Amino acid sequence: MEKSVEESYYIKTEIISHILEALITSSTKHEALTIALHEIVRAPWLPIKAKGGIFLKIENEEKIKLTTYTSNFSSELLNLCDVIDYGYCLCGRAAKLKEIIFADCVEDDHDVRFDAMTPHGHYNVPFTDKDNNLLGVVVLYVSHGHKSKDYEVEFLKVIGNILSIICQRFDQEKINKDLERYAMAKTMITTLSHEINNPLAIAVGNCHLLEKALPENKHLKKIQESLDRVHKIVKKIDTIIEANEVEEENYASSNKTTLIKTN
Repeated sequence: MEKSVEESYYIKTEIISHILEALITSSTKHEALTIALHEIVRAPWLPIKAKGGIFLKIENEEKIKLTTYTSNFSSELLNLCDVIDYGYCLCGRAAKLKEIIFADCVEDDHDVRFDAMTPHGHYNVPFTDKDNNLLGVVVLYVSHGHKSKDYEVEFLKVIGNILSIICQRFDQEKINKDLERYAMAKTMITTLSHEINNPLAIAVGNCHLLEKALPENKHLKKIQESLDRVHKIVKKIDTIIEANEVEEENYASSNKTTLIKTN
């Protein structure tokens, strides 16, 4: 039954409120996206037994992976839609074009098919970061023959922006944690390097003194060779740390994100 304008407005406002709350309170990206999807499928124009899923982009590949989905996804869908190439089926086209795609029925461009599939339509909603790089795609099932309306599309754009914020928030947290772990490891390695260098310098100095007294002692030469090897290893560690300090700065600056995105 068609909901009143007031009721529809209230539901949409409530959906957005609950998703924003998940953004703040969730401890992982998956948890936040799961809550978000649970709310999104409450959209007033969707079927009572609404179905939907969220794909996330696979890093360094033109593919998206189904990571969050409602419980009524069939085993066929979970298998066929596990990973989708850019341009394949409606979700892949939305990913490639970075535009909302709507279909009111299963047509030729609906590449994913199986025998038990029932008639339906789709909203496929991509979401991107501030630089318009794809982050993922939301797929929502609508009733067969459903007609798209402007207010539905506008609402889904808002939803896409919020999902973008969720992903960027947790991705930035991961970057920060990686940098923290690297900083701790670098401090520990630097400390160990200094701790090794001090006794190493004393040992090398004493070996030089002993070489003068025992120039042909083969055991002393082996000790000297081992100390030289340790010195070279420590030197390499220092070089790696210095090089990674530059890489760390580049990594941090290249991964700065702005959490507010508008279309």
